[in-house]
Amino acid sequence: MPAPGERLPVDTPITKMGLTPPQIAKLSEAGKKITKGDLAQLTVGTVTPGAAKATLGDIEVIKSAFSGAVASSQPSEAGTNCCCTPCCCATAVTKPVAHVL
Repeated sequence: MPAPGERLPVDTPITKMGLTPPQIAKLSEAGKKITKGDLAQLTVGTVTPGAAKATLGDIEVIKSAFSGAVASSQPSEAGTNCCCTPCCCATAVTKPVAHVL
C-alpha cells in the first residue's frame, strides 16, 4: 500500500479503489478483475488482456459504481474530483477510500 498522497500502483484491483461494499457487489466477476492500469489503458482506447473479458455491460456497471462514489463524496475524501468515468478516476486516485459518506 502506498504512503498517503502517493499514487496507487497500476495493478491495484478496482475493488481496492474506494468503492463501497454495495458498489463492489454490483460488479461482475470480470469487472472485479479489472485493475487501475486496465482502466487507464481503456482511456486511450487500448483493451488490455485484463479488460478483454469484460463486456460493455460490465464497463457500464463500473461507470455507474464510480459515478455514485464520486457524486456522493467530497474531493478530499475521494482524493480526486473527477467526472463520472472510471478511467479518469483510475488515473487520479491516489489512495483508497475506507468509505464514502
